[in-house]
Amino acid sequence: YCYRDFSHIPEDKTKPLISSPSTKISKVDIRQEKFPVKLYTILSKEEYNDVITWMPHGRSWKVLKPDIFEEEVMPMFFDR
Repeated sequence: YCYRDFSHIPEDKTKPLISSPSTKISKVDIRQEKFPVKLYTILSKEEYNDVITWMPHGRSWKVLKPDIFEEEVMPMFFDR
């Protein structure tokens, strides 16, 4: 495997890197999905960009505001 680091390549904002999550997944359905689907859905929503975001290199993500993430975002996607 040959690793390619795309972190220094300018982003082409006119086309998505990967397809968007299915719009047919409702809030009720998303709780039944596997963790990667939930995480991708959360990271794809612009309203959460100040709470959780991809790191600039695109290989990991970071919760920027843990309290808000726990109180507002997690209850929408995860059962307690």
